[in-house]
Formats: sequence, structure tokens, C-alpha cells
Amino acid sequence: LSYRATRRLTYVLNGEFYLNRYNIPGSIGSTGATGTASALYRVTSRTTVGAVYSHSYFTYQRGAGESDADTFAGTISHNFHNHWYASATGGLTRTDSSGNITVPVLIITGGQLLPGYEIGHYDHVSTFPSIQGTVSHQLRRSTLTVSGGQGVTSGNGVFLASKNRFLNGYYSYSQRRANLSFGGGITHLSSVANTVSYTYTSANFSASYAYNVMRHLGTSLRYDFVRYGGIGPYSSRTDNRIAFGVYISSKTVPITLF
Repeated sequence: LSYRATRRLTYVLNGEFYLNRYNIPGSIGSTGATGTASALYRVTSRTTVGAVYSHSYFTYQRGAGESDADTFAGTISHNFHNHWYASATGGLTRTDSSGNITVPVLIITGGQLLPGYEIGHYDHVSTFPSIQGTVSHQLRRSTLTVSGGQGVTSGNGVFLASKNRFLNGYYSYSQRRANLSFGGGITHLSSVANTVSYTYTSANFSASYAYNVMRHLGTSLRYDFVRYGGIGPYSSRTDNRIAFGVYISSKTVPITLF
């Protein structure tokens, strides 16, 4: 929801709802929501500054606990010449988490390593920088976007509330009847809810090609690579997926990767 109060000042409200479930043995799903309020002021025709407040709430399965996160940040964006755009956000995030957690661990028994679980109560408050930067370049046929930063997320089924460091990139090139797109990213999680000592890193890459056979009808070919990091006693794994499809679109332009 956006409300333009004056020619320069705009107020924005938005929200998100999360429902995460996992198939890792002993994993803990989460349900939550995030609400954000921001005030944006256009300093010049190309530059906008603003202030942002965000609140997130997560609750976890099997009575594992709950987390609250508050973020206060400032933001600036600028449209450069030659179709370049950049934005930056910086501030602080404070998380308050409490509950009881079951964490998969390796237990040494008789000289052998066996998978097990560590159960304990946690009540933890954490404060860390919240930052994000985005750079994009758009022409008539192509789009390039790169973004990265650090924020808070509901976790990965083990870590609960987590600090999320990420880097993403996307490129798209379109012709009259075809589109070629590439995208990928890397995510690094560390728990801010409890004393889990290890971290989790995942990466992904996707590529797609779409072609309009005729008006409103086209075909697409897509490849996805995902690498899931190891969690405690569970080793990392990779997935490769190839998908072919037929699409119907109300517009006469080919579909893109995202």
C-alpha cells in the first residue's frame, strides 16, 4: 500500500506471510509474518532517501519457541545516466528469541561417531547490522541486476531465527520472440536464536530459454542447479533439474526466468 502525500513525500506499507516446512529428519518448520512501514522523500528528480521500520514474528513447530525481530534502517536510491540504478539500505536488527530446541549433533560412543540430538532451553537477544545494496542496468532488450546484503530470516529447520548473508544476480536478454535468462545466488546462515556453532551455506544457479511459437503460445526449457549445505551430521547434497514446458500468455512477449 503506497500513499503519495505530496509531490516529494510518499508513505509505504507492506507485509509478508511465511509458511516453511522441511523434510530433514528432526527439522522444525516455521510460520511467521513481516510488516514494514517506510517514508520516502524525493530529494531530486533522480535521488530518493527514506526511513524504514520492519517487525517480524516467527513461531516454530513442536513448541520449539518463537522469535521477534525489529529493524530500523535508512535508505537511499539514485537513477544514474545510461540506464543505471542503485540503492542502499543500512541499519540495525534486534532479535529476541526463546524456547526449547532440538539440534542434531554427532555423539562419540565407543570410538564411533553416531548421530544424535542435543536438547536445551534458549533465551537470546542479538543485535547486528542490517544492510542491502542493489545495482541494476536496463536497456530496451536486456536487464542486469545484482544485490547483496545481510538481514534476518526464520532459519532452515535447525537454526531457527538466523542472520542471513546473501548475494544474488540476474541477467535477461529478450528478442521479439525469444528470451534467454540467467540467475543465481549464495546464502549463508548463522543462528541468532541459540548457540549452534556451525553455519549453513547454500547456492543455486538457473538458466532458461523461452520461445514464442505463435501469438500467446510458447515453449520453454529450464535448467536448475541447487547445492544444499550440510547441517550437523547430515552432509551437503546437490540437485540438477531440467524442465521443458509449454505456456500460454495473454501477452505476445516470451516468459523470463523469474
